[in-house]
Amino acid sequence: MANSITFHTVQSKAVTFSEDQPDISDFTVSTVNKITVAGDPWVIFDTSNYGGDFYILKRGQLSFPNPIKGGIIQSMRRIKGGIGSSQVNFYPQPFYKGPAVSFDSDQSQLDKSFFSLQVDKGAVVFYDEEQFGGENRILLNGDKVENFTAVKLTYIGRSMKIAKYGN
Repeated sequence: MANSITFHTVQSKAVTFSEDQPDISDFTVSTVNKITVAGDPWVIFDTSNYGGDFYILKRGQLSFPNPIKGGIIQSMRRIKGGIGSSQVNFYPQPFYKGPAVSFDSDQSQLDKSFFSLQVDKGAVVFYDEEQFGGENRILLNGDKVENFTAVKLTYIGRSMKIAKYGN
């Protein structure tokens, strides 16, 4: 089965993507009335470069209203391998050095002593505050952060949840 996401417009046109899209023309509620996902799930974002609010779409069709706040989709990524199970490995040193600490379940409080990570399966949502509060960001299978301090992070987040469909 091909991995793709198709936007069906109100003008009966279909636009299909099979690769991640960091910056796409705005798809709004006024131009799209249905999304079809084939194969792996996709994450749609309301900001370019995979930022802002996000929503995870599973295989099948989604009729609008658009699940993204504001109704605009500006970027999207495929979750390679799906989200049936997720795993993230944390390392105590930059560049994945030291013994890995792996998590495959929600963590309401993360240790601040980690300096790098790799998402091995699925998708993980990180939160700026303990107990899943504050701003969040999603990392997907294959994503890596080799050195938190190099990207101006003192830590990736204070808590994390395994991603589920929706958001």
